[in-house]
Amino acid sequence: LPDHNIVYTHNESTVKLQGGTLCKSEGRWIARMYSEPNRAVVVYRSILDDALEPHTPGRLRDNLMGCNSVLRVVLQRCEIDPSKTRHMVVHQCTPAVMSEGGESSPPTGEMTEFLLNMLRSHMDRIKQAVIQHDPTSSSIQANHDVKLEQN
Repeated sequence: LPDHNIVYTHNESTVKLQGGTLCKSEGRWIARMYSEPNRAVVVYRSILDDALEPHTPGRLRDNLMGCNSVLRVVLQRCEIDPSKTRHMVVHQCTPAVMSEGGESSPPTGEMTEFLLNMLRSHMDRIKQAVIQHDPTSSSIQANHDVKLEQN
């Protein structure tokens, strides 16, 4: 597969928990797109240890993997919309990894809300990178900072 089907993202997320404590996480993802005549599949995985650019000490690290498949389904021939798409997502979210010297994880309920917001943000970023990608260019890199505040 050509290198231009690979995307690297670096994400930082911060959420203010109940009681005013800030919880910070950092994620590095590698995603690859496989194109076939009837579908495109994007697979992704977190990079837990990055030798070239170490993670920031004291932050949670993303520990995610999954795939995103878009299938082209021809429903009926009509002049306005001869085809539709079906979008299927398989995602596994495992517990975040605490870096050395980091504080303990926030309470489960608050952590769940934080992870859901973080996941939405990261998936939006990957979707933007795929949409903006020029298939004739070399590999692309996306950096994204996320600031979330829970009320």
